[in-house]
Amino acid sequence: MRTAAVVILLAACGPSISTERTTFPDGHLESQYTLQNGQRHGLARTWHSNRALESEGHYVNGKREGTFFYYHDDGTFSYQALFIRDEVWRSMNRNDVPDRQAIVDEKFSRPPDPTFSTATPIAYFTGLDRTAGQDRVGAQVGVGGPGDSSFGASRHLEAFGLYTPGAFGGYAQVAYTTLDSDIGGVGSPVVIEGGSRYRRDVPDVGVVTARLGVLGNLGDRGSDSFIAAAAGSFHRPADAVASANADVAIRTSASIVHTTPLFVIQADLGVDGVFGQPSSTFDALGRLNLGLGFGAPWALAGVELTNTVVLSDVGRRMHGIGVGGAFRVGKVSVHGLVSRVYNSDTCLNLVVSHEL
Repeated sequence: MRTAAVVILLAACGPSISTERTTFPDGHLESQYTLQNGQRHGLARTWHSNRALESEGHYVNGKREGTFFYYHDDGTFSYQALFIRDEVWRSMNRNDVPDRQAIVDEKFSRPPDPTFSTATPIAYFTGLDRTAGQDRVGAQVGVGGPGDSSFGASRHLEAFGLYTPGAFGGYAQVAYTTLDSDIGGVGSPVVIEGGSRYRRDVPDVGVVTARLGVLGNLGDRGSDSFIAAAAGSFHRPADAVASANADVAIRTSASIVHTTPLFVIQADLGVDGVFGQPSSTFDALGRLNLGLGFGAPWALAGVELTNTVVLSDVGRRMHGIGVGGAFRVGKVSVHGLVSRVYNSDTCLNLVVSHEL
């Protein structure tokens, strides 16, 4: 059953303003309308069951007025329609503009200028916490130079998957790094991670995602192999815990993705607990990441900032900055990032994924 909630804010004088919302069974928004004196009046939005925007436009005194935009469940544009107390014009071309005077002459009277809007950009950042992203499967490849170290060039490979049928879901990823160094070609342990995640749409805030996972290292765990693992962390500082010479790590994080018609912002905060190190029994890494992107439903360009610090020794830390972008055709997305971490060379990472 769909649920509905109406939050009413009463003013001391003037019209009564309220918000009407309906939700899907998993709790995320299906529709949201602004009400004035009980009638729809103002911005209206509806969403598909996969959280993609379905439509948006404005009501005036209970009637659709102006231009409404409609989108497919993969975020691509479907059609636009112009309303003057009723639908009078429609186009399958996103760039068409109606002859408003002809419409006015045919219908009633000239309406107020409508507020035009677009769907939100795709929220795909390459180096941030990917568990905050859309359900998908994909692979990431990266190359990096030696920077200020004598390690040599690195090659980083990952495969991942995210699936959330309702509010709760799961994720898994596996990573491996090879390194050309003075001690010969070496490879990192195979890093396997999996866990659960919880997603919820919070009105006026964004999509909030919480993650709880377990990470383990398989294969060669000698000192040379963990030099390669350290090089892999330059590609994804958000997963720097994978470079720790430890048996297992517990990963926790919370992310917020906030979108507007032109911008998308993602912020990650997390703490990873490391167990079974040779030098100690427990340590923790703190993470704080931020991404800012500008774009459309099919493309994004942005900047990403990543920060990881060992909480017991704040002098051991990583700070990275990168610029990147993404584009989507149907359910296939390609995005990349050029980044640099302090004391490391520039890394180039490319991700190809398919939305579920």
